[in-house]
Amino acid sequence: MVAVVHRSVRCAQLREARVEVEGRPVSGKQEVSQLHEALAIFGRRGRGLTAARLQSYPSVLVALFGEDALVDAGERQILAERTESALLGIIAGIGDATDRRIAEAVFAAKSEFYDLNVARRQGYIEAVDGVAIRELYKTRRARIVEDVAAALQGVFGAQKTVDHGVLLSPEARRAARQLYRYAQQALVRVEAFELCGRYAQRLQAAFSKARRVQVDLKNIPHGWLWKYSDDGQTVRLIPTSRSYQSDEGLWALAYHYRYLRMLLRDHTGRDYLRENLPSETWESVQLRPTFRPDEIDKMLSVLAESQIDSADVFVDNLCQDSQGLAINEEWRILLALPRVSIVARDLLLPCISLQRVFPEETLVAPGSYFDSVVRSIIWRGVEELGARLSSLEGEDFVGQCELVRDVLKYAPPMYEQYEDGERLREHVWSDELAKPNLWQDWGIQDDNA
Repeated sequence: MVAVVHRSVRCAQLREARVEVEGRPVSGKQEVSQLHEALAIFGRRGRGLTAARLQSYPSVLVALFGEDALVDAGERQILAERTESALLGIIAGIGDATDRRIAEAVFAAKSEFYDLNVARRQGYIEAVDGVAIRELYKTRRARIVEDVAAALQGVFGAQKTVDHGVLLSPEARRAARQLYRYAQQALVRVEAFELCGRYAQRLQAAFSKARRVQVDLKNIPHGWLWKYSDDGQTVRLIPTSRSYQSDEGLWALAYHYRYLRMLLRDHTGRDYLRENLPSETWESVQLRPTFRPDEIDKMLSVLAESQIDSADVFVDNLCQDSQGLAINEEWRILLALPRVSIVARDLLLPCISLQRVFPEETLVAPGSYFDSVVRSIIWRGVEELGARLSSLEGEDFVGQCELVRDVLKYAPPMYEQYEDGERLREHVWSDELAKPNLWQDWGIQDDNA
């Protein structure tokens, strides 16, 4: 209830700011004139060109982005910081030295003008610079504000409302959209492999405990799996050989790297990622990617040269030389290791951020998608261990179906399934942990947590 009240108060403040701007008659280019008025108001009242002052006197932000974009505190902070940076850059780029100095005074763009009214700013310039500025200030001020408004409008475009991606250049927006598409596809598979791998570890720990106390494995949940282990001791649900799901994951990850590089090379894309990702993830995507730069170069070159764009063709072409074979082998090994969770994190956090920019690109029914990937991984893994699925009957087949259902109980909440006939709610990527915990539910210590 408190949050609703705060939101209502904030909306009222923003509406008042808009009335203050729009209440004056405007003519000519309405968007520029509205922003011109907002900048003039801020110059008189803000007394300091900082992100904090822009939020305290929000008429400039309202004129640029619309009041709806400013309700969220985090988003408002980002927009204010970007507006501050843009204004300082525009002012610093004014060619005429006198006009530039007037602009600095109009907007209190330097700390020497902070908290001074307009008359005292003029007096400061006359005392320090030795320039009679008052008359020039009167005759040039309106033109300078209009020029700054036009330049600022050009930086952010003609939109009155904004989402998280409006500050991205057109090239960066295209790259970010594609990055979101492929990051989701890679994420679903990486998390499915991780869940199956951790579940196998849990089973192995349970089997070891049962053996120590001399309990017949057939009498514990999923004890039938022991006969498909490599050595009678190790439980493995993930296939180590090449599979459809590993191919799809590597192909999607290669595209993820392609568009991530495009974003990092565009200054607006780079700024967006730096401002929206946690610092450790921002460092990881730059400095500690899953594959080395030369390996990524190899994957991207194969993508560019492939005549048919599909996962199996991509991996076929990748494996034509020793480097590509090593990359694919490294990928399959990685999918079977607990540290694959690091890869999942580096995919998930961009998805959480980019969903706000491209909600229409979110996977349809990702829970069903995740279910089918888990099922495919488990059945392929058990088959690899010696079971021929075409001949499975009775308890073995039923056991595998039960196994799949039990694994899915420990999936992250964002992959929750729904009852038949229930309308699917809007999917939201999140880092919420699964409940019950995969290990604590069986009373086993997770050494990899």
